[in-house]
Amino acid sequence: MRLAVSRPSKHLTRRRDHRVLLSISILVTGTRDDGQRFSEESRTVVVNSHGAMILLGENVKAGQRLKVRHVLSGETRECTVIDLGAKRDNKREVGIELAESSSQFWHVSFPPDDWSPHSPEAKQFCTKPPAR
Repeated sequence: MRLAVSRPSKHLTRRRDHRVLLSISILVTGTRDDGQRFSEESRTVVVNSHGAMILLGENVKAGQRLKVRHVLSGETRECTVIDLGAKRDNKREVGIELAESSSQFWHVSFPPDDWSPHSPEAKQFCTKPPAR
């Protein structure tokens, strides 16, 4: 599993917490405008304790209520579509916000609020094995 913390930028300073690039298998369910239910297997692209960016082939709209099930844990959370982004391979980037924020839902430890790539702890990370 590849894990990376996104770098803050000027327009992201209002974010409530850190985003983590993480691909998690999910099942998204909801109701279309015509009343028909849909279910789609998907993956997260980015997660945080308040929500995620996911890829969906289903046509959803901002404000729409959905349910997201974490496939590995079986946990389900209600969420709301808050952003519609670019299309990738016939799927759209969809920003969702969990009805109740939960750092445990994605089963990942998020960095503390005051963490940055410039923190002393970040500089201790080593990608090469120590010399013998």
